[in-house]
Amino acid sequence: MNAPRRIEPGPQVGNPPSLEQVPVTRLQVDPTYQRATDSEASRRIIAGMVKKWNWTLCQPLVVARRTDGSLWVLDGQHRLAGAIERGDIPYVPCVISSSLDHADEARTFVELNTRRQKLSQGQIFHGMLAAGDPDAKQVQQLLNDTGWRVMRNSNTASYKPGDLECAPMIVRMLAARGEPATRFALTVLRAAWPDKAVRQSATLIKAVVELFDQVNDTSLTAAKLIASIGSILPERWISRGAALQDHDRALSAVTAIARAMLSLASGEAQPSFTRPVTAVSPPKLITKPIPAARPFTAPPPERVFGASGKGWCAQCETLRSREYAGACTNRFCKLRGHV
Repeated sequence: MNAPRRIEPGPQVGNPPSLEQVPVTRLQVDPTYQRATDSEASRRIIAGMVKKWNWTLCQPLVVARRTDGSLWVLDGQHRLAGAIERGDIPYVPCVISSSLDHADEARTFVELNTRRQKLSQGQIFHGMLAAGDPDAKQVQQLLNDTGWRVMRNSNTASYKPGDLECAPMIVRMLAARGEPATRFALTVLRAAWPDKAVRQSATLIKAVVELFDQVNDTSLTAAKLIASIGSILPERWISRGAALQDHDRALSAVTAIARAMLSLASGEAQPSFTRPVTAVSPPKLITKPIPAARPFTAPPPERVFGASGKGWCAQCETLRSREYAGACTNRFCKLRGHV
């Protein structure tokens, strides 16, 4: 077996950062590139830290120190907001880089948030198991009992019959709907397609859980439901649900799939699964004369450079002062024409 080829190291960029404990009152957030924290998802994250602050999960904030000494958070504003809202955490650990201008800060913010490798659902679940989570252990036992395997990777193209990734969702479903309904859904879907990979397992499991009470309260048997569901490929149930949603916008995707499954298993008249086609009118011809193009007039320099005296240079991909642009010798520089 050939040894992996050694990668030649490239240049180091910037200066090594410092690790410091910083008062939360000194840290600021720049709204020009930072995300807002008033969304529902952000509020849940912050509320969780207010209810329980876990120092082992508090990684150092990534911070930029500007030339005036002010400190600006590049990564970790949720942790900062949680600490401030609690009121009992005066200091937070920060990794601070100096000599960054505003454009460098924004570029670093983008790179920090795009180069992370997101954990797959399977990796999250295996982490829950390693941590001894009792709900995760119960779900693992349910999966073992019903013939499912939790995959660590999210590449569903490689999945085989019985593979799934959505175990964390099943943990939440177990807490919300209970063990009988969860076991029922896992059993029905595994029996419906014993030799086929189910790549939309999360949506289909939720749909079958909705049918649990229907099976118990009507003459519909689990065996008939298994036979009906298995007579159609898994991905076709997704498209059938989408078609029903087109006819009834009040239906969620999961409820629409559950209704389609129940209709087939109960022997009811099947609804139309053809998605409605909206008639498109032919484009109208333009009969009005096209006005002559207006001559280009450069905007005044104060609009280009703003109150700060700096304007965005598309060639350099950064903010440049009026003096810098006026002295630029690059023949492609467009900012120079606004000086």
